Amino acid sequence: MSCYGTGTVIGGIMSGKLCDQTSPEKIALLSLLAQGILFYSLVCFTTPLTLMLVLLLLGISTYCFKTANYIVMLSQCQGDAKCSSRW
Repeated sequence: MSCYGTGTVIGGIMSGKLCDQTSPEKIALLSLLAQGILFYSLVCFTTPLTLMLVLLLLGISTYCFKTANYIVMLSQCQGDAKCSSRW
């Protein structure tokens, strides 16, 4: 679990920088593809070290998608809708 948590921190920072350089839609698509491959690889690998590596990469790709998705959603908002929350 700590490998996944470390991956989420790295993924959030990395995704923010990548979204500044390229389109957030591309980052979201690539991270979803990576997540599909990584979830499948969880079944294939059995040693603790490889599972830790896969979970680290899964955390990175998960938060790359999450951050890119937030940026895409914010770009769709207009005016004051970015600042208001209606929960």
